Amino acid sequence: MTRNLVNNKTIGYRDSITNNRSYAIHGSCEANTSKTSTYTLSTTLGTEIKAGIFGGVKAEVNAGVEKSMTTGYVTSASFKIPADETVYCDRGIVNERLEGYTKLSYCGGGCSTTTKKWSFQAPARLRWWIY
Repeated sequence: MTRNLVNNKTIGYRDSITNNRSYAIHGSCEANTSKTSTYTLSTTLGTEIKAGIFGGVKAEVNAGVEKSMTTGYVTSASFKIPADETVYCDRGIVNERLEGYTKLSYCGGGCSTTTKKWSFQAPARLRWWIY
């Protein structure tokens, strides 16, 4: 047997959709996340400048080329909204602890059952609450 226990939750976004029509409609809530990372590529450019008739002087120029990359994802929840009702969408972070027990039965020189309880702290994750 296993059960999830919500230790705590932090709501980041709250939205709602109200249906003022006399029939049911479909609605959805959507969250977009994106992050842009910037990085620099350095290069050294060598040039030779002639200094009169006696030789050359080498000059170096450091050039930094800046680039960026964007990554992210979109998550959404779709649902039916009954006539003259409001549906609420909350998006946030949840921390859960899973707990349960395992029963082991065995026979060999007599039968026995052993029960072992366990618990596990799950990683934090993002979640929708639709109500």
